[in-house]
Amino acid sequence: MHFRVLAATATTRTFATRLPFRFGAVTITELQRVLLHLRVVGPDGREADGFAADFMVPRWFDKRAEGTPADDVRALEESLRIAVQRLLRPNGNTVFAQWLALERATFEGLRDDPDAALVAGFGLALVERALMDAACRWAGISFHAALVRNLFAFDAGQVIAELGSWRVELNLPNNPARTVRLRHTVGFLDALRRTDAAAVAMPIDERASIATALQAEGLPNDGLPATLEDAIDHYGLTAFKVKLSGDTTRDLSRLLAVANLLVDRVPRAALRVTLDANEQYADLDALGLVLDRLTEDPAGRRFLCALAFVEQPLPRRLCCAPETAAAIQRFARHAPLLLDEGDSDTLAFARARSHGWSGVSVKPCKGVFRALLNRGLVERSNGKLFLSAEDLTCPPTTALQQDLALVASLELPDVEKNAHHYFRGLDALGDEERSGALRTHPHLYERSGAMVHLAVRKGLLNLSDMDSVGFGAGADPRNSADAILLRMEAP
Repeated sequence: MHFRVLAATATTRTFATRLPFRFGAVTITELQRVLLHLRVVGPDGREADGFAADFMVPRWFDKRAEGTPADDVRALEESLRIAVQRLLRPNGNTVFAQWLALERATFEGLRDDPDAALVAGFGLALVERALMDAACRWAGISFHAALVRNLFAFDAGQVIAELGSWRVELNLPNNPARTVRLRHTVGFLDALRRTDAAAVAMPIDERASIATALQAEGLPNDGLPATLEDAIDHYGLTAFKVKLSGDTTRDLSRLLAVANLLVDRVPRAALRVTLDANEQYADLDALGLVLDRLTEDPAGRRFLCALAFVEQPLPRRLCCAPETAAAIQRFARHAPLLLDEGDSDTLAFARARSHGWSGVSVKPCKGVFRALLNRGLVERSNGKLFLSAEDLTCPPTTALQQDLALVASLELPDVEKNAHHYFRGLDALGDEERSGALRTHPHLYERSGAMVHLAVRKGLLNLSDMDSVGFGAGADPRNSADAILLRMEAP
């Protein structure tokens, strides 16, 4: 099935947070969503639309000290512009063949520069998803059906030789998962209990710098849970991802507070936790000492019994450095390590597994075909490797739905989700898109008064609506109020 891209349009829209979100060294109070629309013609001359979307998150793709958040957003915009220009050159091949040509051009000379590679891959991942969505709509089938029927002509062996005989269509269930457990993000600034009057994880001077983002009591009163305690009760949560700061004293204090709350509120057998350091620990032994100290507390011991893995503690440039090999091996006694920011290009996990990394994150912003390739490596590992779905603040509707469609096809046991907590439902979208979301995905969203928001029941998301025509995009997400970022046509 050959498809040719006729035109592309990208628009942006600002989403303001209801709660500030702190990860790594940055605090987020608003983000720019980019929405990509492709017009594609199929082999029979019929045309179809395809969509993809993502937040342009500063200080995650590129964390080099000389950059600023504004620089990061401009670089991500340029990444998309370059990817679209390459896609619109004389084309007309399978979805996978077009992606493979773009992948090679995108990462040429960048595999040793993880910051630049992650930025460059952002545009590639957006055009990949939009092209997949258009192909699915043209064929009148769902994303999962497209994988099972190999509509995209995916051939893993063309990228990773050892996967030459592995076929994704033979290693997926006939039907995607119908539910997935939601893993709730606990950010640095999040109030834990209802008695917390302000963000307790940051020094006073840092709290003051974000005071305008908080109400007088430090928490919003908008009908959605604002504390971890309330979120557990409201959503029925049992799985959690806790952010670390890199400051051992602060992290130990924070983890003890979180552990005591979770032990109080979540049944022992149901509790599952992961830790995410966002590259803040250059010294893995220091993080190991924090976990050792946790064992001195009864709640800390129960917390560690539920620990599944630690995500990206090391800076990306140290992930496969010779000097970190011994520390990675020592840390393995605490928990497996999951590659996230270090998964900077298509072959990164294939390299990192031999250095002691057991897992890799699944994020559509890094690429769907990349996730499928890593799935192949996991299946060939005899249980030594694993995948985990990690959110990069996926905005509703398109980005969130494509993320969940991928999770459903891969049958991952849980998915970290945070946009529904830090942003107020679908408020940033227009009335038509909110109504469309409820109409096309009635199990995923619900209305409470005037607000449309993610529906979470007993800690689970209902994915029944993900197996519909297209790649998760659902109703047409275009809105005339969005700002035009680019508009291009094929020559």
